[in-house]
Amino acid sequence: MINFVTYENIDFDKWDNCISNCFNSNIYVQSWYLNIVCEKWHALILNDYEAVMPLYERIKWGVPTIRQPLYCQQLGVFSINTNIDVLKFIESIPKKYRYININLNRHNNYSFFKEKKVNHILFLDEDKSRIQNNYSNSTIKNINKALEKGFAISSLVDSSIKFCEHKAKLGKSYMNKRLLVAQEKIIDHCLKNRMGKIFSVSYQNKNCCSIFIMIHNNRLILQSSYTNEIGKKNGAFFLLLDHIIKLEEYNNFTLDFEGSVLKGVAKRNIGFGAKETFYLTLEVRRFPFNLMK
Repeated sequence: MINFVTYENIDFDKWDNCISNCFNSNIYVQSWYLNIVCEKWHALILNDYEAVMPLYERIKWGVPTIRQPLYCQQLGVFSINTNIDVLKFIESIPKKYRYININLNRHNNYSFFKEKKVNHILFLDEDKSRIQNNYSNSTIKNINKALEKGFAISSLVDSSIKFCEHKAKLGKSYMNKRLLVAQEKIIDHCLKNRMGKIFSVSYQNKNCCSIFIMIHNNRLILQSSYTNEIGKKNGAFFLLLDHIIKLEEYNNFTLDFEGSVLKGVAKRNIGFGAKETFYLTLEVRRFPFNLMK
């Protein structure tokens, strides 16, 4: 039986145990992560935490809705059993939620859902030369440009505070306070619990580019990055990502670029040899006419 359980009644030990045993587990659905990115979330739970589905509640125009939280690419249904009836979970979302818009995870396949979103992934096997042979000419050109200019992998990487300071300055057109606070909390938690790492590139003894990756189940998730103007002009990001890809400690990991709807970013990802994978978006309107976008 699928039950709707409000936040205060969720058993977080059972929740996290379920997630750790799910065949389709990801970092976004862990309770600590949801607690950072959601002001208020509830859940659908099958029996005694055999499968779960987090629901991020937001009120719009006085109407309860379910939305995709920030910094979460894929949510949906997570199950210990590979046989997931996604539709039953969706039908179990309480009727009080008049609008639902969430990304399911790549294992939540069902023909009812039509809209696909793209993600990019790259398997990091031990043969680094094979991976680099799949780099585009543009990627190679950018790496060489950074080396010729004197950019180098930094021995003194950014702290979470420094990372977010640069992100706030360089991304001031879109990084509001709520995004920055959540970003710093995620980085802090991951660094303290060995679930993530920051890498930096320096130029003239100053960091000009950094990448923050999260680490979960042999998966490196490129969660955030920044590059200043001099770094952008001279391929700093390309040099840094190439460095991460070549690290032996990540042999047999999968690099998750988190995809992008931006053509330029998608082209950059594919330029490293990344392959496309897809996940589905669920949108439900329980109104007699379209009130919400």
